[in-house]
Amino acid sequence: MRNAALKASFFLAAFGIGCSAVALAAEGAVIVYLPFVGWPAGAGAGLVAVVVLVKARRAVPPPKRVGSWVVAALVLAAISLVSQTILVPVTYGAVSAYCKVTVSSANLRGLAAALRAYCEEEGDYPHSLDVLVARGDITDKLLVAPNDVRLRNNEWWLEEPPYRSYTYCPGSGRWRDEPRIVLACENGAWSPLECRLFSDRGRLVLFGDGGTRVLRQVEFREALLASGARRAELGWPACEVDLKAMEA
Repeated sequence: MRNAALKASFFLAAFGIGCSAVALAAEGAVIVYLPFVGWPAGAGAGLVAVVVLVKARRAVPPPKRVGSWVVAALVLAAISLVSQTILVPVTYGAVSAYCKVTVSSANLRGLAAALRAYCEEEGDYPHSLDVLVARGDITDKLLVAPNDVRLRNNEWWLEEPPYRSYTYCPGSGRWRDEPRIVLACENGAWSPLECRLFSDRGRLVLFGDGGTRVLRQVEFREALLASGARRAELGWPACEVDLKAMEA
């Protein structure tokens, strides 16, 4: 019975440690559930090991070498518990950051809708996002990305005029669906590319057809070059993006 309990304890502890290892490589919704599966496994392993240790000490005569095996099981259980306890807040932060990309994307799509409506009414793109805010087409809150690193330091609300997380590149004339043209982008590479614990970061970009996509820095530079070439073809103003200032 003790041997079976010890084997169960080792299995549970190993399972908890395995969950920690899998979480490092997993992506998507699975990383949300792994800590909550692994943590009980580590707790169960420790409980079983303690029960076995207590019964072994009360046995007459005391069994040989059970204590050392129980200690090993307790160590594995502790490793499982510690790793999963660390993973819970890390997992929450990773999933939260990825979910915020959806919010930022919705912000940019809302901006695209406002730009389209303005173009249809006025026959031209607004020269500044302040025009849309003044008209009530969008709000200042829509222009602040939830993943903006400046939000963590509560610096953004001190800005005058109100802080913007996005750089806007106006077009010319009536609205055109132009998937090669960059209309707006985040001021920094804040957005995770994947829903995983340690994902690379990219920059969320709004294109001229109203679509959004998170781009790596290299992809973003290429998109700016393609956008500049297409803007020149259409006679649109150049997109003035200071990459060095944005990456600082």
